Amino acid sequence: MKKSKTATQLIEQSEIGDQIKFARVMKQLTQQDLALSLNVSIQQIARYEKGENAISYDKLQSLSSILDIPISELLTRAEPADEHPFFAKALKSSNKHVPEAEILELINLYTKINDANARQTILEMMKLVKNGTRKSK
Repeated sequence: MKKSKTATQLIEQSEIGDQIKFARVMKQLTQQDLALSLNVSIQQIARYEKGENAISYDKLQSLSSILDIPISELLTRAEPADEHPFFAKALKSSNKHVPEAEILELINLYTKINDANARQTILEMMKLVKNGTRKSK
């Protein structure tokens, strides 16, 4: 007997996790921010993003609201980063002096860093450089 697919089985859990992580990063939220908003642990957010745990429809609805994206975006296959609607939106709102290729490379490298402390350090360094640049102008 063939089982019917639920919404979260339409694509692999890991792909849903990738979409959640991408949308979270684009919204500039940490896993902790998202965990607090969803009323789950940081570890649970990590499991969702790694595709280790299925996410309930109720949580998908909450995520959709928090991340300001339709549920369908979380349940569709990931597009190449430069074609993703959230990335395109971010590019349009970014400064024009930064080439798109650099932005793509930064996102690609950043999302491959597994160590949360290392990611936080990089973010803090970038903020310091940004603030230093502002002051020197």
